[in-house]
Amino acid sequence: MPFPKPRHTRQKVLAIKSRQTLRRPIQPMKFVLSLTLCLFALSGCSTFTAKNKLATRLNPIEIDLKATSIQEALVAEFSLARGDKKQAVNQYLNLAISEQNSTLAEKATLIALSLNDPTLIIHATDVWLSIDNSAANVYSIRFRTFTIQGNKDLAAKAIIQAYNASVPLDFLSKTINSFSTTPKHLKTVNDAINSLPQDILSDTETRSALIHSAYFQGNNKEAKNSALALLNDSKKNKHLLPSDIYFILGLTQKQDGQIEEAITTLEQGLAYYPDEFTLISSLIEFEMDNENFEAAKEHYTNARLSTLYKAQLSIHYVSLLIQNDLSSIALKVLDPINYEATGFTDRFYFLEANALASLGDKTEAIEKLKQVDGPLFSNAMEQIIVWLYDLNRESEVNALIASQFEQRQNANNILNVMQFHESQQHVKLAIELANMILLKQPDAADVRYKKALLEDTLGNWQQTEVDLRLLISKDPENANYLNALGYTLLIRTQHYDEAIDLISAAYELDPENPAVIDSLGWAYYLKGNLTKAELLLNEAWTLLPDAEIAAHYGETLWQQEKYDEAIIVWQHAIDSSPSHPALVETLNRLNPSMLE
Repeated sequence: MPFPKPRHTRQKVLAIKSRQTLRRPIQPMKFVLSLTLCLFALSGCSTFTAKNKLATRLNPIEIDLKATSIQEALVAEFSLARGDKKQAVNQYLNLAISEQNSTLAEKATLIALSLNDPTLIIHATDVWLSIDNSAANVYSIRFRTFTIQGNKDLAAKAIIQAYNASVPLDFLSKTINSFSTTPKHLKTVNDAINSLPQDILSDTETRSALIHSAYFQGNNKEAKNSALALLNDSKKNKHLLPSDIYFILGLTQKQDGQIEEAITTLEQGLAYYPDEFTLISSLIEFEMDNENFEAAKEHYTNARLSTLYKAQLSIHYVSLLIQNDLSSIALKVLDPINYEATGFTDRFYFLEANALASLGDKTEAIEKLKQVDGPLFSNAMEQIIVWLYDLNRESEVNALIASQFEQRQNANNILNVMQFHESQQHVKLAIELANMILLKQPDAADVRYKKALLEDTLGNWQQTEVDLRLLISKDPENANYLNALGYTLLIRTQHYDEAIDLISAAYELDPENPAVIDSLGWAYYLKGNLTKAELLLNEAWTLLPDAEIAAHYGETLWQQEKYDEAIIVWQHAIDSSPSHPALVETLNRLNPSMLE
């Protein structure tokens, strides 16, 4: 097998990525409901409440040195500064006990959390509780720690202690959210909560937590029924429910095909939480799914959100419009938005470009994507290339990419474009791009290597040899380069001795590389040592059942009259790569009936 892929190079083929690209989160949310709750394309995964913080997250602690022993506090700070965190924890805790200072105990707990040391965390929170049993965070931390340890009894005890101290139990749902993709932790939480006394089980926050747990464990029917029961009880008792419950109930209703009921649920939630982003964004999506486009527009127009969340809602709404073939309306929604003022400039340009493209104006869409200059730059360039090909303007690709290379200096992007040219049967364009880049950066080794491989496919093996010898002169112990040159000489020239020397050197450097093993096996085949060739080619085939290796291995078996074995190898290759040139050429010579 002559040419392995370049090392450290992504070999992905460009494709239209508008939706995939635009599903990336706009900004980190405080906690994620789960991957199954990713509700919309551009603004990332929905969360129950964007304003919430993880229950275990602590703010930086400021210590009043006037109120404590300055010397002991400085010793603890010194331990922390030099990286001895465990000692710092113990020093802060000793000081917290002597001074009865909960701030110091909280500081020690924060450090223990950074060490991820459960024993130390529990010790620190024990001290913290002994000083101040009203601190909500301490119960949250203990509950989380015991859950991770799988200790349902101590987790339940932490809940009971919090309840008896009149600490709100909302940390339960928040902790469950953080365990959404960890079934064993969810089970521990569920077991702990279900073991609680009835008065705590009847608490709204406890019931809410069980609803979260049921949903994340895939028990949608249980989650829906429990949420409905809690909603009915809240109406009777006039208790305000967390916004999460409306969200989960709406989702489970929609999943059961009850789209109208789901919309009603979200509207009820918005009556209590009019600025809750998750509810309004979900409601708009549900209305769109139900083809209530005017209602969705009204919800979007009437949304009263901060500038940041209004921008995210705009991205979400426009994405849904495009997905529903309402791109002309999407453009009208985008028209008054000042992209630069939102902080999401690139995403808005991407949306506008996709709306234009869906309306058939890919020329203008390309111009919009040229405005993208942030993290989405590579995605924009890839989409532009696809659209240029769609417009039969592929000849413009290289100049665009080369002009950007001077600023970006990203060889991986160049290799991706070369790969795309090749996939579109435009190998000459791929080589042209490589030459343009090598003029700017002659030391772009991966680009030169890829160019060398492509030159050979066009029959320009002499140029392949030139490029490979140049690469080897700069990197003489690169097994890929040595193997590629050796194989080129082996099949293109009569320089068998040099070819075998090069391939053998590659084998010494990388004896488990199937491409190198294949080349060495083929060399032995050409020299007539069929036994040695078969041994090596069998090893290569076992490591990598590639079509070209199959061609070589099968021919070696065939020449030894092992016809059945050869046919099995070739058939396997035909099933996966029926048009591979080396395989087709071999079968045409030896067993053409397999191609019929």
